[in-house]
Amino acid sequence: MTLTTGDYPRFGNMIVTGNPCVDNPTAQRWFNKDAFAQTPANTYVLRSNPLQFGCLTGPKFFNLDGTLSKSVNITERVKTEFKVAAYNATNRLNRGDPDTNIYSSTFGQALFQGSPGGTFGQQGATYGTGNSGRQVELGLKIIF
Repeated sequence: MTLTTGDYPRFGNMIVTGNPCVDNPTAQRWFNKDAFAQTPANTYVLRSNPLQFGCLTGPKFFNLDGTLSKSVNITERVKTEFKVAAYNATNRLNRGDPDTNIYSSTFGQALFQGSPGGTFGQQGATYGTGNSGRQVELGLKIIF
């Protein structure tokens, strides 16, 4: 079982004009995106905003994996083992960090499934990337 609180999303160089924190973040509005402004085009601006904000954390992450197995002796020398493994057994949507790219149309939104820190798997993860919905494996082993 994995339970983590959200990490701190990292922001690029932009102009901060207000408080980015919101009391009740939603997937469509994870932080106050009106508190940020783009740097002027063709202008070099020294970084004035922090890399991360103490009041902004990404979505919480909860994952429950489990395995059940049963061994049965068929004869004295032959036995079988049946195994069921479930990954993300509760089939919970674990959102990735919100989009912190101010030039993106999804800036400030946490729309994609991800993992803590967003370092494993891709955004918008699908089957086979380790961040998808429930997966179940069945196995049967014959030992002789």
